[in-house]
Order: sequence, then C-alpha cells, then structure tokens
Amino acid sequence: MVYGGTGRDLVIRLKHGHRPDLARSLGTWMAVVAHRRRLVGPDTVVVPVGPWPAHTVQRGYSAPVLLAREVARRTGAPWIPDLLVRVRSPGDPHGSRQARAEVVQGAWDLRRPRRVLGRSVLLVDDVMTTGATVSEVSRRLTHAGARQVDVLVLARVD
Repeated sequence: MVYGGTGRDLVIRLKHGHRPDLARSLGTWMAVVAHRRRLVGPDTVVVPVGPWPAHTVQRGYSAPVLLAREVARRTGAPWIPDLLVRVRSPGDPHGSRQARAEVVQGAWDLRRPRRVLGRSVLLVDDVMTTGATVSEVSRRLTHAGARQVDVLVLARVD
C-alpha cells in the first residue's frame, strides 16, 4: 500500500498509536501478498528488520517483528525474529537518499548468521521510504550466505 491517506494512518496507529493488535490483520494481508507474488518457498525464512532497541522499549513492541510473526504464521514459513540486531541509532529518517544510505550503513549486526546460509529470506518491514534500510540489510544477508532476499513492506512512500 502507499504510505499516504489511510495507509499512513494505519502505519502510524500500529507504530506510534499503541495498536499492536493491528499487526494481526495487516500481517495477514501481507501474507496474502507474499503468496500471490510467490515470495515464500520451502527454503524461505521470514526475518523482520531489526528495530532500534530504544524504540522497542518505548513502544513496548516492534511493528516489523509483529508483522513478520504474522506473515510467518500465515504462510507456514519459519521466522527468525532476532537475526537482525540494530547496533546504531536510526538517526534522522527524513534525509536525502544519500544521507539515509550513509546513516544505515553498518547499522545492523546478524546474530548467528549461519541460520540463513543457502536459504531464501523474506525480509519484512513496516515502511520503506528511500529503500536504504532494505538495501543495507539485504546486502548484509547476502554476505551472510542467503541465497536470495525478497522484501515485503506494509507501506511504501510514493
């Protein structure tokens, strides 16, 4: 969905409005998209983009983790909720493409990266703005030996 209008409202309610219950229906919708686009196969693992720990503590949950859990549950694919660990502050999310790419470079570590070796990864996030985050994380997963990385986001900035 486009990050605007109703799509933006839903994302903001999920992320900042203390509405983790929305992840169930939104994650179900994402699972339908994953099936239709054939993003889940027998060797696929579902991985959420690792959140900044302070945001998780502040909100009490991580939207990408909740969405990935529901996608995994609905598709039957295993998920690895703790694979990607954010090790650096998210910085300003509203910069240029180049600024965003610099901010996210090296911002994630992988815990036990062998879990993706030779596997297809379905990377789940809530919003994609410039694509810098999913590009950086996909690069890290590929270097860890993931055979393929597909990206599934709830909303995308047009």
